Formats: sequence, structure tokens, C-alpha cells
Amino acid sequence: MKQLLKLIFFSLALSAIAACSKDPKQGPDPVDPKIPRITMLQCPEEWEAGTSVDVIAGVTIEEGSISSVMLYYNDGSEKSAAMSETSNANEYSASFTAPASAGETITYYIKAISAENKTSKSETVTLTTVAESINPAEKLRLSEIGTSGSEFIEIYNPTGMIASLDGVSLRKNGEELIAFTSSKELPAKAYGVFRAKESTIAIPISAVDLGATDAGLSGSKSLSVELRYNGDIIDAFANTINPGVSQMTVGDWDGTPEQEATNFNRPNGVTYGWYATASTATTAATPGKENGTVGMRVKLKHQLFKEDAVACPPYIANIKINPDKPATGLTPEDNIIQFSVYYDAYSAAPSVSSTMGTPSKIEGIVWQIKPTLTGSSTGTENTITLTATNATGPYASKITVLGFSAATTFDTYGKIRINEIRTSTKDGIELYNTSSQPVVIGGMRIRKNKDSLFIIPGYMVMKGYGYAVLGCNGKDYSTTGTAYLNLGTVANGLSGSKSLLIELRKPKIEGDLTNSTNIDSFVNISTSVASPNKDSTWDIDNFVEKAIGDGQSVGRKPDGTGPWYLFTNTTTSMGASNSASINAGTAFTQTYHQDGAGE
Repeated sequence: MKQLLKLIFFSLALSAIAACSKDPKQGPDPVDPKIPRITMLQCPEEWEAGTSVDVIAGVTIEEGSISSVMLYYNDGSEKSAAMSETSNANEYSASFTAPASAGETITYYIKAISAENKTSKSETVTLTTVAESINPAEKLRLSEIGTSGSEFIEIYNPTGMIASLDGVSLRKNGEELIAFTSSKELPAKAYGVFRAKESTIAIPISAVDLGATDAGLSGSKSLSVELRYNGDIIDAFANTINPGVSQMTVGDWDGTPEQEATNFNRPNGVTYGWYATASTATTAATPGKENGTVGMRVKLKHQLFKEDAVACPPYIANIKINPDKPATGLTPEDNIIQFSVYYDAYSAAPSVSSTMGTPSKIEGIVWQIKPTLTGSSTGTENTITLTATNATGPYASKITVLGFSAATTFDTYGKIRINEIRTSTKDGIELYNTSSQPVVIGGMRIRKNKDSLFIIPGYMVMKGYGYAVLGCNGKDYSTTGTAYLNLGTVANGLSGSKSLLIELRKPKIEGDLTNSTNIDSFVNISTSVASPNKDSTWDIDNFVEKAIGDGQSVGRKPDGTGPWYLFTNTTTSMGASNSASINAGTAFTQTYHQDGAGE
């Protein structure tokens, strides 16, 4: 009997996942930009009898505004409830009580009305109630991940039943952290906290202490956490720019996180959508309690498991130029751009389009286009938008590539220099091309204090005597009309009041024994401290040679070749020449690869 109930529960769960992955009904004319669009984010088809059912939907409109969003449900008579906006943009929630007995059904749908009285209705969902005898362990969910000194993993029991943890286990990056025994239980609607032994967190009395581990949890490296029951994945968290495949244990784990953060959580214990919180939001962690929204910064792009699948747009990554040819840039006559399209394992494959050329799938998740670029001997910028779309919505990635005549000569990595660094609220790193020829910079790496900070995507090309800017600590330097190459942003900040080492390095090339070579670097450390070398442990708490104030920057003058100075005014020159607008103050004493010597 127990196995039969388990089989029934599993079938119902699969049906719920499939239902949420379908395209919702958008109304009579889904192309009309004035009609609201509804995406069912949490739409269960089975629920415990007699308990509250939470329904969540995303509602957007291209033109105009939303007047009201209503949840209609029928358990023998038509009833309704107004859906309230959550703390997340364009997201609405409401609840109703499931029928009191197992095996009963209730139907529900969502209706959205615009300010112009245009209506959209979702599909109708049928929910069937289940008895408490169904094992609630299969419904357990990860709720929060703490890192950087407050390492912990929070598990939430969303059911109205006591969940035995016998058979439940946790894995980090494919390695088992703990397998619970029958002595551990998680009460209904309760939280359990599994922590690192060095963690400084306090666990509330209302939560269950699930034990400790010697393993740490890093917020600045790729990280996966899997929640398993009897060996099967029932939920997972992943923070990496390249998940590879849906099963994280065998994915392409490259060490680079999608977002650097001290905490990751699902708002208020819901079962979809992971968010990163800002590294400065030390009060954001809520181990053993309902999650809040303090410090919530950005939703992670891809989560590849079950409930998360319905709220997961496709993701474009690994963009490469002419991958089977030497890195000589793109010409108008002969060019290929390859890229990967990731999507959750529980949804249909997305459609893929491009503003320059028609994409074609070449193998698995790998696509390519052959764009017709405009070009000249000096290089012409071409902006290409790649778009992947599934039921959740589109994901677009804009790339800028340069077209050149076939006779163009490209220079080498060694011509690129770190040219300016800004700290505090305007954190950023500027690169400068000292050559008159363009340089393909894809794959070059930037490190901060011996740790990886950024890997330049494969499609980036710098113009001759051109500039490129990386925003740090979330600073966005992509201002419209700028003349420099925008590399994007990273969450990691740059301190002007602590020791700082920034290195520009060659790309890692398999089989190349010199792939750890430094091209250039900036160092700010007290002259009383011995000069660091490649074997040094970098101490970021050493006294700095010169403190860099808010709005100030350090840079070379003249560009790319001169010594480093602490500039005396706050006139910005990011993406432009230091020589024209900056007054050079005192010079830095550089003791570490200032002129590009290798390790």
C-alpha cells in the first residue's frame, strides 16, 4: 500500500511540473501589447487536504498598466480572491484552502485586467487533495544558502505534516555532506539548519539543528547544493555561469560563480526562484526563519530542477568567435559565432533567434550563426542580439563584434595594459590597448588579490588605442554613447583602504605550459612589507601605500606606458585618456610586475 501511495504521489507531482511548464492562456490576442500576460509561477495540482494553497503568478503588460489580478477557484461554488503584489516586480500571490478530505478536487485560474479594461485569463488548473499518509520528505525544499563566515544550508518543510529525514541527504558540488537518519524530523511548516562548524550563525529555538560539517560554502566560487531523497534529487541550488547539463554533479564546473554574494535565498520560503543578496547585506541572512527581502539584488538566471523550472528562462553563454580558427577576429566575408543555449530539463527546448543571421543548431545545446558584418580596415562595431525564448519568456544577450577587412593585422595579448582603477562607490577597472591594431581579448583573465575576478568573454575585441571598462561592486559603466568597450559588471568590490593587487593574465590554453603568465599588474601595499611573488599568500589587511578615497582613482600617465599615480582630482576618465583630464599626484612604488613581466 505504501508503495502504491508513493507511486500516486510521484505521478501527481510530475503532472504539476508539466502543467506549470505549459504556455499559459494569454487572452484572445496575445500579440496585443495592451493585453496583460500571465505566467503561472507556482500552480500546484496536488496539495495536502485542508491546508492553505499558495498560488503565484507573473503578470506583465507591454503598454499601459495592470488594474487588477484575481484568483478564481471553484470547490462546488465559484469564489474569488484578489492577488497581492509581492516584493518582486510583476509578481502576484493569493491563497485558498484545499478541500478537507483526500481525493477531492478544486479548480482555479487567474484573470488580469488592464487599466484600459483589457482582460487576460490563464489556463484552468485542477488540484487534487492528498492524505497525510503520503511521505512529506519528498516535498522538502532548500530555502537558503549562507556563505562567507556564516555558512549554512536551510531546509524548509512546506507541508502540513511531520517529515522524517530518514533517507534524506545533502551534497555539495557532487560530494555527500550528510545522510540523515530516522532520528531527525522536521515539523510541519518548519525550518532545519545544517551548518559549517566554523559558522557564526545562531539557530532559533523554533528551528531544527541538523548538525554541522567541516566543509565550507563559498560565495565567490561555483557552488551546487543538492537535496536528495533515497538517492534521487528532489531540489537543488546552483551558482555557476556554466551548468553544463541538468545534473549538476556532472556539469562543467569551471569555478566561476554567476553572482558573488554572502547569501542566497528564496523569498519567504516559496519553492521557486533563487536570489543573490548583496555582499554588504550582512543582516540579510535568516537561518531557521522565514526569508525576507533585505539586500535582495538579482535573481539567478538558471535553476534546473522541478519547481524552479517553471520560473527559469533559457540562458545564453559560451559565445565564441570562429572557434575552429586562430583568434584573428571576424571579417565581413568569413565569420562564425557559436554559443550555447541552456534551459531547464523539465521544459521544452526554446526557440532561438538573432538580429544578424539565422541561428542553426549544430549539436546538443550548441548553436551558431554566420552574420554578415560591416567592416573596414580600422574596424567597425556590429551589435548582434541573440534571443532564446520559452514559456517563461525571452532571454536576450547583446554582443558587440568588430568587422574588419580580410587584410587587417591583429596584435597580441601583450599589448593590453591595466590603465586605471577606481574604488569605493565607483569601482571599476580600465584596460588600454597600446597598439594601433585591434586585439582579440576573449579569454584574458583579471585577478584580484590572487583570486579570479573576471574572465573576458570570447567575443570581445579591443580597437587600436581603444579602452575597455569592467564595473566592480555592481557599478554599471554601460552608459549610452560611451566610446569604450563595456566588459560588464562583477559583484566583487575594490577597496581603496586595504592592500590591493590587480593582475591581467593570459587566457588559459590547454597544453600551454606558460598559461599562468601575468601580462600586467597594479599593486598597492606598504613598502615595509616584503614584495609578493607568485607563491605569496596575499594579505589584504596590510597597510596600503596610499589610501584611495571615494571618487578618486589611480592610473597610468601617459596611458598604458607611464608610472602609476594617485590622481588628485575626481574627474572621471574611465574609458578615456588619463593624460587629457586628470592631474597626476604622487607616484606609486610598484614592486610587482608593473611592466608586464611573467611569473
